[in-house]
Amino acid sequence: SVMEISESKVFALFTTTGVVCAFGLLIVFGPSPEDEVQVVSGIHPWENFIIGYGLLAMFLNIFVAAFDAFSLGYKWWGWLSIFAWPVSFVFVWLSVFGYFRKRGSHENT
Repeated sequence: SVMEISESKVFALFTTTGVVCAFGLLIVFGPSPEDEVQVVSGIHPWENFIIGYGLLAMFLNIFVAAFDAFSLGYKWWGWLSIFAWPVSFVFVWLSVFGYFRKRGSHENT
């Protein structure tokens, strides 16, 4: 089930590493204004791979975090995960450490 995925350390590490690597690549090797014309033709396959991995990881993380948050009754976390995507990583890591559990008879907010 999806909830087991968000509680998995492997999933959290996979998605977090992907996004950190992609942003690191863009920050370190990002185009300077004079390079912009050559950017599209000058991208190496490994750069495409890392950026693709980062995008996949980000969307996977957002989907899993939002799905879990809504199914567990944490609607604010769900909406925040979708509209402020870094929140999805906070949600997934908190899930790994057991912070979120299915709400019992508590009122859903």
